[in-house]
Amino acid sequence: MAESLPVGSRGSLSGDLGALLESREAADVTLEVSGSRMSAHKAILAARSPVLRAELRDVTTDSGSLTIRISDMKEEVLRQVLCFMYTDQAPRLRTYVVHLLVAADRYNIPLLKELCEDTLAKIITTANASTIAVIAVKRSCAKLKEVIINFMRAHNEVLATSGWEDAIVRHPRAVAEICRLLVAKPSKKGTEQSPPPDVEQRRGCLEEDLLALLESGEAADVMLRVGRRGGRLAVHRALLVARCPALAAVARVKGVRPAVFAEVMRFVYTGKAALEPDSAGEVLAAAERFSLPELADRCEQLLMEGLSIETAAATAVVAVANSRPALTSAAVELISRHAPQVMGTDGWRAALRDHTEVAVRICSLVSAAAAAPAPAAVSPDISTKPAEDLNWRLLQAAKDGAVEELRVLLAVGADVETRDEYRKTALHWAAERGYGKAVDCLLSNGAEVNTRDRWQLTPLHRAAERGHQDVVTVLLEAGADKSAMDNRGRTPLYIAKVINRWQVMDILR
Repeated sequence: MAESLPVGSRGSLSGDLGALLESREAADVTLEVSGSRMSAHKAILAARSPVLRAELRDVTTDSGSLTIRISDMKEEVLRQVLCFMYTDQAPRLRTYVVHLLVAADRYNIPLLKELCEDTLAKIITTANASTIAVIAVKRSCAKLKEVIINFMRAHNEVLATSGWEDAIVRHPRAVAEICRLLVAKPSKKGTEQSPPPDVEQRRGCLEEDLLALLESGEAADVMLRVGRRGGRLAVHRALLVARCPALAAVARVKGVRPAVFAEVMRFVYTGKAALEPDSAGEVLAAAERFSLPELADRCEQLLMEGLSIETAAATAVVAVANSRPALTSAAVELISRHAPQVMGTDGWRAALRDHTEVAVRICSLVSAAAAAPAPAAVSPDISTKPAEDLNWRLLQAAKDGAVEELRVLLAVGADVETRDEYRKTALHWAAERGYGKAVDCLLSNGAEVNTRDRWQLTPLHRAAERGHQDVVTVLLEAGADKSAMDNRGRTPLYIAKVINRWQVMDILR
């Protein structure tokens, strides 16, 4: 399947599933088409196509064989359909768009059908309008039908083409419906072709389908026992092999709360996790244990952002126990500055009681940090301080929204593009925390509006995620790219939609 290889990096959902399709590892279904045989995975087929899900049920119970014969599709079209099922991408969509639309309609793959409709809507001409109109009517393509009818109303010459004559002869019923639509009251939307909707607004995407598969347990072939009481969770070996091989050969998961493990599995199936500060530490530990580095990084980021006197001890325990140097450094630095307050918290008492050896290590690190020279506060002789100190304080001032301090630091040589261990700049932090005046200050001092952090997130992504309308507006006026994608292909609009930041969505559209 060399020409059908999906685009996506390993570690992403589409990249991992594309690699699974290519390798055929754990394949448990054979598709026969035009004399060829293709290997696939029952879980993916069942998740993406209700029609194939029903066929798999029948073929399994009736004959015990997991072979499906595809007689209504060409081999290359099936390759593209399979690639889409695994990755949400069809590399040769434009080449096979009509065949793929028919296949998507036949096997009820709504997102692929929408993509095909959008593609056809972009290539309408007088010569092909009749053919596209017939397809739209016969395949019940609501959006494409509206676009093509509006086009034909505006271009009467379509009725004089050989394509229209051919349609009358070969598809009389479809032509009758087209004529009825042509004489019906025109749509108020006008005759121009509508742009395709954003990918985030489409239904039936890979993440949604796999989450539904996980929740339903349909086609599950692995039963994991989780926690002390051995609660059962039905999962799919193909997803484990593709996304988390460390779990593929495990029958029982010990030392992880069921609720935490459920969040891990949600990430395995969707590439997303609804992380909460209270459970982020447990999820991070599980992510490290099961070799899910991207999930561990997200947990670390959330813990870093929530670091405070109350959370410092628990965060330090998680960081040290799971060998997260950046998080360890941040937690230890905070504890060393506020040792009496931290050691009076419930988190510190829990650390001493439940994680004695780790607590001893933390004390040693805190002692070493306390012995190091502390950074001086901003003062008139600030220009004599090392550049690293100025840059560190610039990031801290951005986190606090301290505009006057930002101005002083920038005036004496702090680097406006300095980055922390997550490659976040001062502009990232100010945008994320909603400090509009700080954002203005940084931009006026030359901050790059489309700078990227470790996850390829821009300041606009960060502001959209937190729902900071004013900051989003300021960034857009400064030239922020609202179509920029992070390392998982998400735009700021997508992120705003996922977490229901409706007012920000209106600004970004």
